[in-house]
Amino acid sequence: LAALAALPISAVAADVHKCVENGRTTYQDAPCGGAGTVIRTDDEAVDSRRAAAAADSVAKLRANVTQMEQARVARERAAQIDSVEREIDGYRKAEQAELAALRSQRDYVTNNFAGAAWERNAVIDRLARDMQAVSDKYALKTQAARERLAQLRAGGEPPKAASDATKAAR
Repeated sequence: LAALAALPISAVAADVHKCVENGRTTYQDAPCGGAGTVIRTDDEAVDSRRAAAAADSVAKLRANVTQMEQARVARERAAQIDSVEREIDGYRKAEQAELAALRSQRDYVTNNFAGAAWERNAVIDRLARDMQAVSDKYALKTQAARERLAQLRAGGEPPKAASDATKAAR
């Protein structure tokens, strides 16, 4: 397409050479070796019509390319949005799994700890801090992902630093 657009319009209208050699007349696109004349096959009206048709064709092709590029960008953005939504769902599931394990430990300690009450309370307090740390960790990851999601939905690119920081946090 770019090569077609770069061609000069005059290249479309080529010269035809009428050559006479040994009494025989031939027509060719290269200059004659002997006697001959140059004949123009297209006049200015034909050249301008061809030029207008070629310009119209190029304009249509460019519009089509632009439209295809916009559709590609929209598809890529939808795929990125879907990916970030799955990432957020994965964070939620991972948080639930970690918290469930910690709750199970807490329930076991509450019901089966064979030590002094202060020891049991110390273990329960440690588990509560661990549960809070898990919640905080996933809250940060989810917030960063939600910010990227909002940026994508607004039509912009997500900030690279936030994406890299989130990947590093994993």
